[in-house]
Amino acid sequence: MKRTSTKYLLPLLFAGAIACGDDSTSDKEIIEPQINGAADSLRGVQVEGHLLLDEAVEGELDEWAEFHGYRFSTIEGAEFTLEITQKGSSRNFDTTLFLFGQKQFGAWDRLVLDDDDGWGALSKIDNWKSGEYTSFMAVVGGSGERHLGKYRLALTCENGNCIDTTPVDLDPDCDDRVLDVVDSCVDFHLSEADFDFDDPAEEISIDFCVEEGALEELFSFSCVGAANDNELCRVAPDKLQTNIESCRGDLFDLYNIVETADLGRFLGMPQELEELQEELEFSGDSLSFTRLEAYSVLDPGNGIENIAAAVREDYGRVSHLSISDVGKTRDEYRAGRFVPTEIVDQIEAVIGTDYVTAEVGGSYPVAAGADEWVNIHVLYFPGLMATFAIVEVQGED
Repeated sequence: MKRTSTKYLLPLLFAGAIACGDDSTSDKEIIEPQINGAADSLRGVQVEGHLLLDEAVEGELDEWAEFHGYRFSTIEGAEFTLEITQKGSSRNFDTTLFLFGQKQFGAWDRLVLDDDDGWGALSKIDNWKSGEYTSFMAVVGGSGERHLGKYRLALTCENGNCIDTTPVDLDPDCDDRVLDVVDSCVDFHLSEADFDFDDPAEEISIDFCVEEGALEELFSFSCVGAANDNELCRVAPDKLQTNIESCRGDLFDLYNIVETADLGRFLGMPQELEELQEELEFSGDSLSFTRLEAYSVLDPGNGIENIAAAVREDYGRVSHLSISDVGKTRDEYRAGRFVPTEIVDQIEAVIGTDYVTAEVGGSYPVAAGADEWVNIHVLYFPGLMATFAIVEVQGED
């Protein structure tokens, strides 16, 4: 499932004639992003990507009070310069340049603001030294009447010791270090996100943290603070994204999630089973009843467990129903204690006996002090690519 990547726009703070501390500005009014806040809610800036040493980035501000942000990390003791260069920037463009720092899993703090210390009205933050902050965001803004234009932002190291350049090799089949990062993202998403009652929360969270475009989110977990293992930040983004996506299956195993098969509506239902469906539909009551569902198996995935997961998803209440007794043969299944024998007999008489089974079952609250129990017998006929699900529901007042 796709989600949009990380672009955040936030309320603005009209800061008016700031000229204190390490800030270097003129006496004109400065608009700055109100970015201070929790690490997970990086608000106030359009996050454009990552800034690398000696690899300038280019962009354009074409709206009033627009801000572009670029993340980068250093080692402790690094001395670096950020500059909006004359080359690649619009003539007469009046810029502002902010530097924000983030401690491990902490809030973003504004460290310094520069207005015109660069060429002409361009901005430059000269010889900044990393101390308690080693994870940064450089934010480009516009100032005064000439606040729109193209810019080129460069990061240079002044003391020759700004980053760890040791090559990093990743296990191509989901590196353990990457898995730890993505798992942290899943845990965080589970704790913070709102899910509907029937949502498979773990699966949604995993998809969110591994899908293409999630890389910006994960960098907030893997590249923050000197106490973290920053070596993943030295991996090329495309290779890191590929490795992140390869961890999806490992995460499904970690959270005991079974992927679903692809099921469709069963076509050409034999008349005898249509009559059985209708008979079951009008039997029982609103609290306790039995139903027969039929599906065409368009893609079985890895077999009966994936099919049972698809049947469970079609029924709903995914987080309350578990899958068990997977892969029983017809004889093993019929030897069980709670088989709906009459219904199974009729299915076998029409469809045959070459099937394997799984069970889907559990209970969930439906009212104060009242639960509903569900047991679904899943019968998969591989030769016909068809599945029948006998749904038994027992409710209580």
